[in-house]
Amino acid sequence: MRKALALLWLAVVLAACVHVAWLSRDGLPRETDIMALLPREEREPELQAAKDRVARWLSGRVVVLVGHKDRDKARAAALSLRAALVEGGLVRPESDIPGEDAVKRLGAAYFAHRAGLLAEEDRQRLLRGEGEALVKRALSQIYGFGGAVDSRLLVRDPFLLFPAFLGGLPNPASRVSMDEGLPGLVEDGVTWVLLSLRTQGEAFDLEFQNRFVAAFDTASSGVPEGTNVLRLGAVFFAQAGAEQAMAESARIGLVSLAGTVLLVVLTFRSLRPLLLSLAAIGAGLAAALSACLFLFGSLHVAAQMFGAALIGIAVDYALLYFGQIFTPRTDPAARLAHVLPGIALGAATTIIGYGALALSPFPGLHQVAVFSAIGLVGSFLSVILWFPLLDRVPAAKLNRSWAAAAAGLWRFWGEAGWARARRIVLAVLVLVGVLGLARLEVDDDMRRQQGLDPAGRDSAPCRVRSGRALLSGARGRRAAGAGAGGGAGRAVGRAGQSAIRGAVRAFGQASGGECRPGSAGAVQSSSGSLPGGPGHG
Repeated sequence: MRKALALLWLAVVLAACVHVAWLSRDGLPRETDIMALLPREEREPELQAAKDRVARWLSGRVVVLVGHKDRDKARAAALSLRAALVEGGLVRPESDIPGEDAVKRLGAAYFAHRAGLLAEEDRQRLLRGEGEALVKRALSQIYGFGGAVDSRLLVRDPFLLFPAFLGGLPNPASRVSMDEGLPGLVEDGVTWVLLSLRTQGEAFDLEFQNRFVAAFDTASSGVPEGTNVLRLGAVFFAQAGAEQAMAESARIGLVSLAGTVLLVVLTFRSLRPLLLSLAAIGAGLAAALSACLFLFGSLHVAAQMFGAALIGIAVDYALLYFGQIFTPRTDPAARLAHVLPGIALGAATTIIGYGALALSPFPGLHQVAVFSAIGLVGSFLSVILWFPLLDRVPAAKLNRSWAAAAAGLWRFWGEAGWARARRIVLAVLVLVGVLGLARLEVDDDMRRQQGLDPAGRDSAPCRVRSGRALLSGARGRRAAGAGAGGGAGRAVGRAGQSAIRGAVRAFGQASGGECRPGSAGAVQSSSGSLPGGPGHG
């Protein structure tokens, strides 16, 4: 019966290995989004959908500043960088920098409701009974030099209140202005060109992260000497965080495995306990990985970190079993019978502890719970089913010095003569614990789980840093921003303001022409599309 169960478990482990190998043929599916650890709005799917859409929109933003003392070189480098990313299918070809056409469309949408729109300054003037000032302003725009008014606009808006409303719309403060279709600014003799890009893939997709960052670094390395490239975007932070997490988990796993190998070899002075211990650990990790990929479709890096920690826990079952070689028991079944209650109790309590994570509302911790619990169950089953069949290790004698040290420690905690020393040691430990608790600080901010420094490197000729401070107007600083949305929003401020002024001037251009209603409230004329209403005012 035991042999049949052992063969059945071997078949399960082999199937798990085949399953993992098949899914990993193009790379192990990993999830690096730290936000996946947060609970989802399961009771309100509309709210969760809105949150997901906002998160995708924000995470898909990439802001790049390309600077050079020569304006033409800065523009050429910026255009070349954008072209390389567009050709690689990594960013969308259209820009989200609002131009004059975009603001014209905004004006068209507002113009249909012009009767209910009034600039705050005009509202205050009317409340104070200063309507004559609005009349004088309209006359000055009609007859003044460079006035952007024609008869069609006067018919619909005789006091020119709508252009004043558009011009009074709030715009974020910015030092950026449009320069031949590209937003930019000049600081300390350096011309900076702004690129506001939208990624074509998910910022938290590991494969897309690697492709995007590799393509960006390649394109940045080809800029002319003396060119600075400042970058900001969630994709850079996510890629660096994933790379760091995988490197740390590999490091932890390697150190744990090396320590386990060294401990087993020094203690048992035989390769068979080492090989069987590694087999138990590998079987547990393979089963856990296969279960996570089957249930969740991918492996979160947090679960991978916990998987590295399982090595030190799962090896305890093997060590407790092979510790019986230093006893008179030579029959493998007798060795297992002696340690089975202890390792079963230890496995149960540990699995319950890790399984409790599944009760939390955090979906990312559910994966950690499944990975840890199944990994420990797999290692436990490997020990109790395989070891008695494969154990051929003869009885051995314990090293005398190690035996003496263990006996001395046992006497210290068990004999009555050491009672006073034990109390002193316990008092010192309690004091250290109290001092540690006094310094304990609780921080539940999830943002601490992922660093914001995407690269931390300074390579010539391209310095890769975030340029939020430059966009917002802080002179002499290059502060790193935590998100791409704020800098880009401020960067577009003055560009949008200039475009609004251009759209207002467009109201009065191309006099004559036929006016007819459009679906978006636009007036079609011989000169192009002008904002207008659905009918004649």
